[in-house]
Amino acid sequence: MQETSRTVEALPRAVGWIDILTVFVDPERAFHRVLKQGTWFPAYLVSALLATGVAAWMMQNSMSVFEQGLAQAATAQAEQMRAFMFTMTKVAPIIGGILGPLIAGALMALVYGALGLFIGSSGPSGSFRSYFTLACFARLPQVVAQALGVGGMILFHLQTPLIFSPVVLFPNLAPQSLAYSLLSTLDVFMIWSIILATVGLAVIHGRKVREVVAAGVVLYLVSLSLSVSLSLIAAAFSV
Repeated sequence: MQETSRTVEALPRAVGWIDILTVFVDPERAFHRVLKQGTWFPAYLVSALLATGVAAWMMQNSMSVFEQGLAQAATAQAEQMRAFMFTMTKVAPIIGGILGPLIAGALMALVYGALGLFIGSSGPSGSFRSYFTLACFARLPQVVAQALGVGGMILFHLQTPLIFSPVVLFPNLAPQSLAYSLLSTLDVFMIWSIILATVGLAVIHGRKVREVVAAGVVLYLVSLSLSVSLSLIAAAFSV
């Protein structure tokens, strides 16, 4: 009896960790669990660790290139610069890895909250914690993309990280073309994150996914029209 009680008590604690994987295959079920409890820390920790590792490798790679540039210099200024860069390679990845996901999660929570006001709710409105939890879990595909991009860079000895945009399927497209610009803005993992966010918002507000999609499309069109209008106004005044 005591063992059963301990197992039941341990289940809520494991929910966030289990749903790091569940959110990729059954997002609605995962969000029903993690949003109910506001279990944001597991997803944040995974994002922070991966972001720290990616940043550390990128900084170390930059340091190697920087060292080659300073190899011929023997001045005191060069030594100071070398010491500064060495410190940055140790400190910056940790600070960025810890604060980056927190700041990104907080900003996206505000965006989701604003979108939630537009969607409306059939039940209690979402809290900042629920939106922040959603942001942490919805961001996981993009974190995985960063890790895969740098992993491919190391494995295949590339100069830049791998990209997961449809633009790579059209090598003959001119970078100045409209098609290239549109395709380069698309990313498989970004789209995956948007899908997860859409499902999560539907769970929070008790709406159907298609209602959230419709609201998102309307807001996107409004923001796009405002952006285009501002660009046209700026161009008119610059003539």
